[in-house]
Amino acid sequence: MTFLQFLNKKRNLIIIWVAFHLFALIVNVFEIKGTIAERRTISKTDFQMEKNIFTTPGLLKESGETYFWPFIQFGDTFHYVDGYYHYFGVSSLAFYGVFHRYDYLAFFVYNILFLLGIYFYWDRKKRVSGVYSQFQKWNPDKSLWIHSINHFKKINYIKNGLTLPFLVGIYVNRYQIFPTVDTLNRVIREIAFTKTSLRPVLMFCDDINEYVISLHTQEYCKEHSFNSIQNTEDENIKINLLIADNAKRFGLEFNSLCQNLHDRYGRNIESKLFSWSGSTYHWREFNEYEKKCIIEIQ
Repeated sequence: MTFLQFLNKKRNLIIIWVAFHLFALIVNVFEIKGTIAERRTISKTDFQMEKNIFTTPGLLKESGETYFWPFIQFGDTFHYVDGYYHYFGVSSLAFYGVFHRYDYLAFFVYNILFLLGIYFYWDRKKRVSGVYSQFQKWNPDKSLWIHSINHFKKINYIKNGLTLPFLVGIYVNRYQIFPTVDTLNRVIREIAFTKTSLRPVLMFCDDINEYVISLHTQEYCKEHSFNSIQNTEDENIKINLLIADNAKRFGLEFNSLCQNLHDRYGRNIESKLFSWSGSTYHWREFNEYEKKCIIEIQ
């Protein structure tokens, strides 16, 4: 859906918004009031009684003064001159509406901000829907993450496994999709639910001081008693991903595991900081060598 199509779909909201602000502009610029304001001259002895009438919002109609709140202010003012209080119908102590002193500049700014808000909402919606539509085009080779780990091991770039953001970055580069939390979630699910002879294990790698996804045989997993993950969404579907004891902080229930991984890696992935430097302890973008290696993955 293009932005113009989106605006057309939201035309009723836009019409209401513009009409409301146009009314506020007209009321303020031309100082339109419900009734003609009174000017009264009263004696000092009668001042307290008259003041109580004029300053009570519920009695404004009795005072002959009605404004279109919240577009402009309402209230009353008394000025003491030559022994008399003069009522002018507008008070410096009056309650001011949110559109008090609304003018052409305010009209322009409000509507530009509204248009920008709609645009960013449309853009975010487009990006999220774009992620899902591109995922549907993946046809993905559900073993891409396996090939990636094996490839980087083969060229001696890693010893144990690849970090989750690195794997997400491979998918982003391979399929030209957006690096969002939704992308991260899809990759986690592919790793967790893909049936393989080798079991993926989330563990802490002492060599780089970061968590990685590694691949191990069934026998190795049993020998080290890696933890299985509970699938509360559907207990009949087994999760292939295992958790090492040094990674149990992420949880052993699938939904909480996903949320904790989102919390740890979400911002890095959205910023395209896929690669972890074990020497400087910071996340960075792929370097040229890593990009070249990703292209070579078969």
